[in-house]
Amino acid sequence: MRKRDTWLWVIYGLVLLFLYLISSTDLLIKERKNEIYPVSVILDDTTDESYQNFKKGVDRAAIELNADVSMITLYEGGDASQQIERMAREQQDGARALIVMPVEESALESALADKRVQIPLVLVNAELPRDKVSAVVSTDYDAMGQNLARQALNEHGNQIPYYLFYSSRKSAARRHFQDGVESVLRGGGCEIKKFERHGDGSIRKIVEEEEKTFAKTIDKGFDMLSGILTQLKSEGKDMVSGEDAFKLSDTYGFPIDLTEEIAAEQGVSVDRDRFAALVEEQRNRAREDYHNKAGSSWAEGGLQIDAPATVFTGYTHNAEEDAKVIAIFRDGEAVDTAAEGEPAVVVLDKTPFYAESGGQIGDSGSVTTPDSTFTVETTSKTENGHYLHLGAMTEGALHVGDTVSAKIDADKRSRTMRNHTAAHLLQAALRTVLGDHVHQAGQLVTDSRCRFDFSHFAAMTHEEIKKVEALVNEKILEAIPVVTQELPIAEARKLGAMALFGEKYGDIVRVVTVGDYSVEFCGGTHADNTAKLGLFRILSESSVASGVRRIEAVTGTGVLELLDSYEETMASAAKAMKLSNTTGLAEHCASLVAENKAKDRQIESLNQKISDAQMAAIFDNAKEINGVKVVSAMLSGTTPQVLRKMGDTIKDMKEPVIAVLASVNGEKGNLVCACSAPARDKGAHAGKIVQRVAAVTGGKGGGKPDSAMAGIGKTYMVDEALMALDGIAAEFLKED
Repeated sequence: MRKRDTWLWVIYGLVLLFLYLISSTDLLIKERKNEIYPVSVILDDTTDESYQNFKKGVDRAAIELNADVSMITLYEGGDASQQIERMAREQQDGARALIVMPVEESALESALADKRVQIPLVLVNAELPRDKVSAVVSTDYDAMGQNLARQALNEHGNQIPYYLFYSSRKSAARRHFQDGVESVLRGGGCEIKKFERHGDGSIRKIVEEEEKTFAKTIDKGFDMLSGILTQLKSEGKDMVSGEDAFKLSDTYGFPIDLTEEIAAEQGVSVDRDRFAALVEEQRNRAREDYHNKAGSSWAEGGLQIDAPATVFTGYTHNAEEDAKVIAIFRDGEAVDTAAEGEPAVVVLDKTPFYAESGGQIGDSGSVTTPDSTFTVETTSKTENGHYLHLGAMTEGALHVGDTVSAKIDADKRSRTMRNHTAAHLLQAALRTVLGDHVHQAGQLVTDSRCRFDFSHFAAMTHEEIKKVEALVNEKILEAIPVVTQELPIAEARKLGAMALFGEKYGDIVRVVTVGDYSVEFCGGTHADNTAKLGLFRILSESSVASGVRRIEAVTGTGVLELLDSYEETMASAAKAMKLSNTTGLAEHCASLVAENKAKDRQIESLNQKISDAQMAAIFDNAKEINGVKVVSAMLSGTTPQVLRKMGDTIKDMKEPVIAVLASVNGEKGNLVCACSAPARDKGAHAGKIVQRVAAVTGGKGGGKPDSAMAGIGKTYMVDEALMALDGIAAEFLKED
């Protein structure tokens, strides 16, 4: 062979080798991409409508990210200890990450402190410190509550009572939602009736009556829609008019989606565009009516007050002894007198009451004469500068032209001022620690707390939070004077004053300066020295939107109350552990933890022995279905831990086996289903099987294909449920 041909064969071989390497690398990459990432999602309840959307999102993400997601429902709703136990078990069984909707945040935080969970943890709707979890995905419940209340006011106004039903279970999410709803409704002058469930059945009775009324309304709507559809067919038409659809919705409360669904079944469409236009017109009318009734009286067409704007004296005064009543409104109408027991809106020529704005709540207090008392619940103001004192006559009568004493709740104002001043220090501290990109994105300042929203691209670390907290407290201890002055806006900007979220500024602005640390535009009320804040403590840091974080904090007496609660908790713990004081509490807790771990190991050993002893007997009644051994057993008095041990043994068997084991302890019972790998190859799925078996008793549960648990509903139906296993298993198993 010629030398030239030899070189050609060498080059050809190198090309082939290069192509092989490329292809093999590509295969390796693809193989790496196809690695399955097991993730367990543990939920308290899957019965509400939001669960379906949640699951769709999880399933979609699982496909995109190549994750093996197990959706797990607690078989006893509201059981925090069961949830924590299940988290540990999923970690033990190979889960690489957990997604959890906490039953009880405090219990979960304790479990995290004990490091029982060592894998990435994502929480849903929780407020645990960011350093303890990988991420938190939460709903802005405060905004949700506000939006819900605004929608209700726009549609129905403030002349009807609003019934608010709250669960007795306490959580941060519920608190924020409640605050959001009530702040808007109270600001709108609404009558609020709150109910909290305590097991007396009162809420159920109210709801049942409402459901009966609604059912009657729906029946009327069905009858009306049937008549409309019959008439359309007789006329040869195929569209329900927007007017008819609106009448069904507005008059009969018949949902538009239901109208469209029923019409579609008969080949008829609905004029949705015209319906939407009519809905918007109705909302505008409702909104205008509401505005005219003083709920949002600063809007166009609001209260008509023929008098100069109210003079605000509250920056320097807590009371006005010679203020005059220039207007009284009742149900949106100007009146001369407010009688005892009547809600009303009172307008004064001058007032010390701060009107809600810039995130600071309005003042409360009283407007009095020698013979009467008007209790002010909150204060707002019109676009024209008239201060509206919203409340009710609690004694005597008040008349237009009366000279009154207007006095704020000074203690509430003082607490609010401390929290508002803290918001200024907090923003400056955040910019120092995180960077100049931090800007206020919203705030709520009340007498109980300071809520501050700010722009930031990531959750704060524990160290960052502590640095911010330390900086604010440092400025408090420095006793820096807080100076306010009115300046032309151009001059204020030269000072470096920062504008606050949601505020509108004129040519002359009010500037609040805290030494050389903070300079801001602000029309709120503040402490005159940082020392008056006492102490500052951050309660939580969380996400409210993409690129927006939220800090909630307390000052002064709020910190003392917080410390008192911590002290009470420690004292209760010490008492429970039979300690005379809290001095040795930490050491005693550590000792108990070690002791419990030793007992857990002992219990684990005993459970294994019990499991081994019972394992041989449960296969005596095994049946063979399509080549798979199907066994069920009732093991009364056996703990859930022992059941799981037995299930673990069964799922590791080399022969095809499906087993459902039941145990009843008192009024509670548990089911465990285990499927060996050969059984799973034939179609068995433990999570789905145990779900079906538990349903016979009215229970619920689920889990992975190899192992799953469920709670027993009616314990007297356990035998019936176990007897149903053969038929249920046969539905899953494939013929050989």
